Amino acid sequence: MILVLSAFAGTRVVEGPRTAEDLEPPIAALADRVLACNGTDAASITFDIDATGSVAVVRAVGAGQACLTRLFGTLSFPAAEGAPTRVVTDWAARRGIGTGAGAAPPVPRHAIEPIPVGIPLDTGFDPQDPTNVERPSVSGALDSHQVRDAVRRRSPQIRQCFDQGRATDPSLDSGRVQVRFLIDGQGSVTSAWTDSSTLNNFTVEQCVVGEIQRIRFPSDSSGRNTDVGYPMVFAP
Repeated sequence: MILVLSAFAGTRVVEGPRTAEDLEPPIAALADRVLACNGTDAASITFDIDATGSVAVVRAVGAGQACLTRLFGTLSFPAAEGAPTRVVTDWAARRGIGTGAGAAPPVPRHAIEPIPVGIPLDTGFDPQDPTNVERPSVSGALDSHQVRDAVRRRSPQIRQCFDQGRATDPSLDSGRVQVRFLIDGQGSVTSAWTDSSTLNNFTVEQCVVGEIQRIRFPSDSSGRNTDVGYPMVFAP
């Protein structure tokens, strides 16, 4: 039997200052949710990113158009000066893992592989510091200590995201949010997105992602990037 997947086929920048390389990781991370929207149908989504990083969907082609429009409208990117960037991202119905005659090899994917659950730190749980509960997963130029030190300096603002969410929704309870982000060689966050969450509160999650994007990390003389999965635990 052959499993059919909605596979990420690629991203094209039609016009504007941003690059497809910077935009692809958070787009490709939507793979499972695109599959939920349109099943195994091919799809093409065109959207604009303004200077603040907000997304406006121009057109969605394929099954589940309304769902795809809502889904891609939730994306956000770091702010960038200049004109809006128009992006086209394509998804193709492809044969993937299977058995028997005709089974295809796994579909090539640009999405970065999921990062495993963080290892608890021996620091105890301080609800005022959600960034110091589990060890982040770090790969690339920087080490975990450099990343943790920078993120923890932003911890009060990250905690405030949760407090503001509870002020709006008092039923908001404890939860874990893992943010995935890429740091370039100059120490800037080039893209960030929610990798997983048990809070189920989009406003809080996007606020946390926004705070991560504001962090300045150490630069690396080699110019290499750093890939980070950072788990945070929130509680009243």
